[in-house]
Amino acid sequence: MMPLYCGNFKEKDIDWAITRNYSKVGLCGCIPIRGQLGDYKNAKIIGNMHFSNMSKERPDIFFMSVSPGAIQAKCCSGGTGFAEGAHFPLWFLMRYTPCLFGLLNVTLSLEKGSARYVDGVLIGEPKWPAGAVVMSARGNGLGCGMCFWGANGKVSDNRNDVAYLRDDELCEKVSVAVRKYENQWAVQAKVPLQQTMGS
Repeated sequence: MMPLYCGNFKEKDIDWAITRNYSKVGLCGCIPIRGQLGDYKNAKIIGNMHFSNMSKERPDIFFMSVSPGAIQAKCCSGGTGFAEGAHFPLWFLMRYTPCLFGLLNVTLSLEKGSARYVDGVLIGEPKWPAGAVVMSARGNGLGCGMCFWGANGKVSDNRNDVAYLRDDELCEKVSVAVRKYENQWAVQAKVPLQQTMGS
C-alpha cells in the first residue's frame, strides 16, 4: 500500500510533498490508507533530505537520520503510535497480527530497533558519514530488491540506493523550501523563529 517513487522524486515534488495531503493525488483519496502512508513517506523524504543538506551547511555538527524499522514491542500487544492512528486495515493488522509481521520480516522487536540508534550513532560499525540516511537496505524482508524495504536484516546508508537522497543540489532546494514554510508556520503560530543555518 506504500506509494513507491523508486528513486523518482524531483524538484517539482518538493512543494506539494510539504503542503498537500497525498490523499488529494490521483486515486489515493479512494484508498485512505494509501494517502496516509503517502503523507508519512513524503515527511520522511523531506526530513532526510533536509538533514543531509544541513550536514553540508554545518560540518561542525554531525547530522544523521536513523530509522529503527517498524517496531512491535511484543506479539499481540498492540501497535506503534503510527499504527494506532492508521486507517483500516493497517491499524487492525498491526494490533492483532504483529507476530505475523515479525515472521515476514516487516517488523522488529523494540530491542533490535533501539540497537540501530545505539549502534549507528555511538558504537557501531561501520561508522556512518555525516548526512547518512541509515535504514533497512534494499531487498530486506520479502522485497527481493524490488523497491521494498523490510525492517529486518542489514542496514545501509540509503543514499547509495536512492538517487534523490544523494542529490546534493536537490537536498539544498528541500532545505530552502522547509525554511520558507517553517517561517510561515512560525508567523501563523505567533512563535518567534530564530534562523541559525542557511538563509
